[in-house]
Amino acid sequence: MFIIRYLIIFVFLVLVSAQGNNNVTLKDIKAGAARPPPVYRCVALLGVCGKTLTEARCVELCYDYYGGLHPWPHCDIYPGIADVLCFCEHDCMKG
Repeated sequence: MFIIRYLIIFVFLVLVSAQGNNNVTLKDIKAGAARPPPVYRCVALLGVCGKTLTEARCVELCYDYYGGLHPWPHCDIYPGIADVLCFCEHDCMKG
């Protein structure tokens, strides 16, 4: 159970740090321009595809839990883990 918690935290940190690198400087921004709201993405680990749930159930749970937060369900491998995990990426906050 501890491994899953640490895995969720690790995946969250990787996703947050991989948001991209904008090469925009302050001089490129017009004075008084409104700042767009940030987009924060979170990930939920819903189970093990093929063992604890099917791929269809992975999709169903992701949309049920995070339907209003632009969910993206997918079953993928994670380096170092033999099982195929059900990930549900979604917006962290409603905007």
